Amino acid sequence: MLSASACGGPELPPIVQRSPRLTLRAPAELEICAGTFDLMESEVIELQDRFGVEPGPVEYTWMPESHYDDAELPCKLSTLACSLDAEVYARTLASTHELVHAARESLPAVLEEGLATFLSAPSSNDPAEMVARAQLLEALALGSWEGSEDGRGLYERSAHFVSFLISRSGWDKFIEFERRVRDASSNREQPLAEWTTDFEAVYGETFEQAWAAYADYPDCALAQFHHPLTACGRVMSGVVDASLRPAFMADAEDAEFSDALACTDDHVFGPHSLNGGVATRAANFVIEVDNWVGGSVAIALSGAPSPDSRALVTSCGDCWDGSASMLTHASPDERLAARGAMPRAASLGLFAEGFVAKTCSTPGTAAFWLRALGENSGARRHDALHHGLLELPSGLYALILYGAFDTDGALGLRLQY
Repeated sequence: MLSASACGGPELPPIVQRSPRLTLRAPAELEICAGTFDLMESEVIELQDRFGVEPGPVEYTWMPESHYDDAELPCKLSTLACSLDAEVYARTLASTHELVHAARESLPAVLEEGLATFLSAPSSNDPAEMVARAQLLEALALGSWEGSEDGRGLYERSAHFVSFLISRSGWDKFIEFERRVRDASSNREQPLAEWTTDFEAVYGETFEQAWAAYADYPDCALAQFHHPLTACGRVMSGVVDASLRPAFMADAEDAEFSDALACTDDHVFGPHSLNGGVATRAANFVIEVDNWVGGSVAIALSGAPSPDSRALVTSCGDCWDGSASMLTHASPDERLAARGAMPRAASLGLFAEGFVAKTCSTPGTAAFWLRALGENSGARRHDALHHGLLELPSGLYALILYGAFDTDGALGLRLQY
């Protein structure tokens, strides 16, 4: 057992796994799902390689509430997780958000939090959680988010702006911008005025011009513009776990995919909690949807979902070109909205028993991950939101299943007309 710092602090848990890129500390007596370390290590490698960071070890310390109280967690602004240089202290496994920081933190602070949020799975799907754009501009000008009354909402708005930059100009320019800022200063709390020259050099326009263009980037569901790092990376690889064809019959075999999420399985990670919620097991999959009719379908959790179970489905697109949904074991009043032409009352009546989701109206595929979307024409309208059917284009989708941690019951996804 080692102390948290030379200045004192709680005794940290022992090392349970180690590699050249990642060290994991955790209470020895607690169960960690078999795929957890490999998933975390793969994310560190992906981040360091993609952003051109010198490979180096990240130390991740799991400090669950069962073993450490808030005063013992070395985090000043959060009781959930934080990163200090290349060290992570977290209540859960595995926090992609903190690994994004620890593996390569180098952007101005507000954009840094936006990138980490953008590359993490969302914990809800409500675009209303984002603060107003003016609040993001104010935080960028100050170089800090700490004055915001809604830190989470600011993180989501910053992630939305990062999505806009990448969808408009591609990953290469974003990474080049990060490199310039990293080389120019080690101070991460840089006000906007200190990095606008670097921004203009990379993007070929002033920040003011880019911000004016951002006004045309519509608000959309959080899952629609988030790019969960490992899940979307698997979509890019093109290795398909299941092919689904929406069916009229609920028991059609080719309309459903499920998994038992046993903690001993190599592809299952956890205990994971979304935004400090109940601990779950989770796993990433790639599904290929063959929507042979091309019309709208109902999309639902299947198996025996507990109230804490959920599924995230995303084409890894953006607010212009993405399809995404988050499914929960929720009451109809808590369902997520969906775009389409069907009136709200009619769609509610037809699918009163389904778990419906939110999407944009045009195809989004894994190709997004590999190309800039600057050739996409202007934003489409997002003001006709209502409960209802999901327009699900054919293509590859990332699927993350979250199941209750204390059960091995199967959890899955079903598509049905």
